[in-house]
Amino acid sequence: MKNLKISVFAIAFLSIMASCNRGNIHRPEITAEEAVEIITSAVQNATDGLSEELSDIAQQVSGTIEDNFECGVTVDSSFTKTLSKPRLSADYQVAWEWTPTCNDLGNMIELDFSSNETGSYEGLRSSGQESKSLTFTITGMQNLATELTFDGNTTNQGTQTVTVQETKELNSTLNMAVTGLIVDKGDNEITSGLINFTLDVTTSGGDEANFTGSIEFHGNRDATVIINGETYEIDL
Repeated sequence: MKNLKISVFAIAFLSIMASCNRGNIHRPEITAEEAVEIITSAVQNATDGLSEELSDIAQQVSGTIEDNFECGVTVDSSFTKTLSKPRLSADYQVAWEWTPTCNDLGNMIELDFSSNETGSYEGLRSSGQESKSLTFTITGMQNLATELTFDGNTTNQGTQTVTVQETKELNSTLNMAVTGLIVDKGDNEITSGLINFTLDVTTSGGDEANFTGSIEFHGNRDATVIINGETYEIDL
């Protein structure tokens, strides 16, 4: 009987220790779903992401810039952007700069374009303060061309309050390399293109996570995000 009691107590003790060990397992503080929320916010129209920014730039290119330019002369423009949408309110200070390159006939064939934005925003599942910078070479400047092609890089840095399953305070840096992103000159919408990105995130508690992946644009405001091997479909 004594041996039986010892065995029962030993089993109970081991069960308690196993339970404690399970409780001490460190669970990731930043999930892939939260990373996708940051990325989605950075590219969506509704959150003044990259697709909205490129639409604004395309309108400027197809209008003011194509109609009034001097070859090789850099022009800059600064303005305040205040947004009030069903899913977003935001205030940004924006600085644009562009330099046209022309052929021997004096026709613009490409445009070096840069933009810097700083401000704050509040959306449905995220809010925060951020700075956004982008540099692009834009081609398709000819009057008969129906599309603009964007190649370049963007960086978003800031602090966010993100709510997916729970609310978290995050600091993030998102770097995006843009390749062959096509914008239709008619409606200024993205029709195709690819982005490769890296995302570095730190929580207010000091936990860090790094994500890599890609965004493929399909047109009709649809895109696919692949992050750490997982696929997510998003609406722009």
